[in-house]
Amino acid sequence: MADAGPRRERGGGESDAELLYGVPPETIRAVREALEAEDAAAAGALVEPLHPADVAYLLEQLNGEERQRLIAVIRPAFDPETLSHLDETVREEVLNLLGEGQSAQ
Repeated sequence: MADAGPRRERGGGESDAELLYGVPPETIRAVREALEAEDAAAAGALVEPLHPADVAYLLEQLNGEERQRLIAVIRPAFDPETLSHLDETVREEVLNLLGEGQSAQ
């Protein structure tokens, strides 16, 4: 299972921060696979250790349907700080998705 830990070393002049933080492509792929398989536990386990900025990045990489599925999974533990790291368009969509879940309860 992919984790969100330090990235593997890359060539070039990346700073230490660029090597240590972020969401590796393997994690994004694993989240997509878990969502496609409707494995909420696996998707949640992959996202749980991520920093809010990384959750925001992940949400921005997903398509609308994947984003909707992931929000449904992480809604109970959603960190509001994530919103401050989202692109405005995605933030509005995520706010709507979070609101839908609250109004359905």
